[in-house]
Amino acid sequence: MARTPRLVLITAALVGVASLLVPDLAQAAAPNATSSGSPHIVARPDSVMVNNTTKLTGKHFTASKRITIEECAQSTWVVTANPCDSSNAIKVKTNPHGKFEAVFRVHTCATTTAPGFAETCYIGEPTPSGVDTITLQGAVTITVTGP
Repeated sequence: MARTPRLVLITAALVGVASLLVPDLAQAAAPNATSSGSPHIVARPDSVMVNNTTKLTGKHFTASKRITIEECAQSTWVVTANPCDSSNAIKVKTNPHGKFEAVFRVHTCATTTAPGFAETCYIGEPTPSGVDTITLQGAVTITVTGP
């Protein structure tokens, strides 16, 4: 009977040490896991003259994955609408932490533009989000201006 308390103490000590190590081991074992947080893109500058570039910085995307980034007139739409300029899409690869950096040449996202226009566009990764809906994941809002 004298051994039981000692065994309980040793077991408790081992469980305590293991609980400190497990989060680190889990993180090391899953380096390709999605980083915590919602996908998010920042554009600098976020007001751009048509046919010029902006630098995109994305985070919280799926790690180590090739994704397509597009410029669209909306951030959510039904499948048949397709408000994106697919000819202006770029492919980027996220790093092991779900981040990326890329240069993006801005086009217009509206079908008609008058001289001196300023329009709101969205840049992100088109992703199915329902039975017939597409959402621009990580969407950043930019203003596109024209001469």
